[in-house]
Amino acid sequence: MTLKILAGILLYTVLFGALTPIVLAAEQDTAEPDSWSSIVGLVNSTLQPGTKLFFAPVHAALTPDSKVMFLGYSRNQYSPTTPPGPFQSFTIVPEPLGAPIPAEMEVSVITVPFTPVPGGTDSLYCAANTFTGTGELFTAGGVRTLPNGNRWGLPYAMTYNSGSSQWSRIAQNMKGSIPGGAEMPGSRWYPTATHLWDDQMLVTAGFEDAEGNIGTANLTLEIFNAISKTWTVISSAPASSNSWGVRSPTWTPREITHSDYTFTWQLPSQLNGLYDLLMFGEFGYPIKMALPPLSISQRWVVDNNNPRPGTPDFPTGGFPSKSPNYGASSALLPIRLSGSSWGYGPGSIMIAGGDRKLGPEYNGHIKNIDFYDPNTSLWGTQLKLFSERHHPSIVLLPDGKELIVGGHDYAINANVKYAEYYDPQTATTSVGTNQSAEVRGYHSVALLLPDGRVLVGGGTDTGVATTEKANFEYYYPPYMSKNRPSIDSATTTINYNSDFGINYTSTNPISEVVLMALGAHTHSFDQNQRYIQLNIASLGSNSLIATGPPSSRTAPPGYYMLFVLDNDRTPSVATIVQLK
Repeated sequence: MTLKILAGILLYTVLFGALTPIVLAAEQDTAEPDSWSSIVGLVNSTLQPGTKLFFAPVHAALTPDSKVMFLGYSRNQYSPTTPPGPFQSFTIVPEPLGAPIPAEMEVSVITVPFTPVPGGTDSLYCAANTFTGTGELFTAGGVRTLPNGNRWGLPYAMTYNSGSSQWSRIAQNMKGSIPGGAEMPGSRWYPTATHLWDDQMLVTAGFEDAEGNIGTANLTLEIFNAISKTWTVISSAPASSNSWGVRSPTWTPREITHSDYTFTWQLPSQLNGLYDLLMFGEFGYPIKMALPPLSISQRWVVDNNNPRPGTPDFPTGGFPSKSPNYGASSALLPIRLSGSSWGYGPGSIMIAGGDRKLGPEYNGHIKNIDFYDPNTSLWGTQLKLFSERHHPSIVLLPDGKELIVGGHDYAINANVKYAEYYDPQTATTSVGTNQSAEVRGYHSVALLLPDGRVLVGGGTDTGVATTEKANFEYYYPPYMSKNRPSIDSATTTINYNSDFGINYTSTNPISEVVLMALGAHTHSFDQNQRYIQLNIASLGSNSLIATGPPSSRTAPPGYYMLFVLDNDRTPSVATIVQLK
């Protein structure tokens, strides 16, 4: 299939000391020769002897041992219309690249040591998930069901060690709560977890009740210190749930509110020597935040006059009626050695898809791709998706492109089965040539594997929760069919700003070495993925010396996939390394 896509190429030129955007239009013939595997069912035949259970993933994370950890529903029938059973933790070992694709894959169910109230239940449904510096999967929040059936956010965090296949509960509960709020302080459903540069874990927002009542949005932020095992609230909730137009320098701004997960990133360098984080809530405003020890009165900058392009004006009081980022996906653009060498500054992000049309006066963002550079506070040229996508997923690929898969529109439109790409080097879009077997909308997962494949699974057809599919497919980007370089040997530990060696085989010259953080994905947002280009200190015909990232702001400590790329930007299979 050949498609004509009008792409805007955003370049920057320095004029009188300021960055000025220049927009060039280019019509491109853009077809990507990709492919999809057959469907693989997720089953377990041992948990209930004599009964085959089917498992539908809602969360997915790549652990340091190259397994995939899922959180999702179990069912006693394959059909997604079957009522779901318990929400469980389960893992798979993807078969080696080139091996036959099985029709079904047996999952290993991992028991989670919850501590529910007597007569109630706890689960990790819609928890936050990211990785610690030691490679443990970190979750915060979820759902606590009381004996009377009321559902609240889960008030504690957990970690999963893939080496021992064991979950552990963090003893101290979270602390952040809204004034006069929940029965259980610290309750969070749909919070965001961010691994910070100093190896602490930031937990942002969520809801105190687990019914999505916007009046119970837990607009507090707190940090978990892995050494002291304690929580510290660093930003308090506004005093009134009805005070949208009221501001206070000591409150968390309401603009971080999101029905799913607040988009939050550790920036690769401090902005203006102050701001550490970039955030976007559902309503499209850029938000910059400084971590302690900066005074609370200087902590937040909200750009209320610069929302996501095309967003209509919001009311000055009351709750905003338009939500451009509801159902959107967002990701950092690749962090390059030379800053803006690809036309954007470090820490720039893209947002794809979003809310549906809300009336004749507003066309929504369901077909838009937008770009924001926090260094200049400028939005780039808006591009259009091939298909309308509500709840798509953006996956960073080792060749530097951003893959957009899944999502749904108003109907079950087959166009959402095609993968799309944004290439930040050329600022152009392209579309795959083959369709997936399933529509994978709300509650789908998408995860880059070390061999370069992308696992795409679960999801609903039109956004009805509890109708997720109990299967997945492998997606093969175009580079999978090329002659790829290989890493013959490399160190297993990398240190900041220190050289290390890689032995490789390649028919083409090597051009780049990159680190990619292990993915931790749910609800269209990966809370851990990150792409960092490394410096090549010396390059030989079969070996090279690369240099670790300059700082933990660029790449927080932890486990990464190490790739080498040839001069056609074709990546190797990755080696998993630990960055210290």
